[in-house]
Amino acid sequence: MKGEGLARHHFWGEYAQSIALRFPNPACASLAAEKLNQAIPEAKARWRIPEKAPFCVSVFASGADLDAITATLASFGADLGKVQSLRFSVDVGEPFTVEIPDGEQTLIAFPEERSAP
Repeated sequence: MKGEGLARHHFWGEYAQSIALRFPNPACASLAAEKLNQAIPEAKARWRIPEKAPFCVSVFASGADLDAITATLASFGADLGKVQSLRFSVDVGEPFTVEIPDGEQTLIAFPEERSAP
């Protein structure tokens, strides 16, 4: 499942980010929130689905939680340079994408080739 993301920078007190990801539909957003939260069990910050945008997931985090969240985004293909960018605005990063596995893909293990005796 492809998600389109955008991060907002918060510079008051401890640096923090609000990160939102938009998915094709609410079912994808729900599955993405589950997978993203499973990837950061130690974090207090949790991905949530906003009431007014059921096709999105969002999180607000700082410190170690933000480090874990951005590492997770990178593991799902996000360009951290874009997530952390100040290129266009001191408030908002550049748009980025993530690819969250939907669990419907099947891996097929092929037996190793054996040489003739």
